Amino acid sequence: MDQLLARFTRYLEVERNASANTVTAYQKDIEEEFQVRKSTATGMLQLMEKKGFTPKEMSDYLNKKSGYLGISGFTNDDRDIRKAA
Repeated sequence: MDQLLARFTRYLEVERNASANTVTAYQKDIEEEFQVRKSTATGMLQLMEKKGFTPKEMSDYLNKKSGYLGISGFTNDDRDIRKAA
């Protein structure tokens, strides 16, 4: 990750002539996003272990029990949810 980030920031500096503030902002955003994704993945693995799910069962859980379908209980299509509201 560090090497990729360093290459990207170098690209911003050299190829895009980005200011130091811009480069720093990009670095911060990328690092924060990486931490969020890492935390999310860790949380999903912990949930999978806690519930005793196989990878297939975890996939089904995430696709069918979360998001719009999990919240609405009847659809994963936001148009249907808006119609029902």
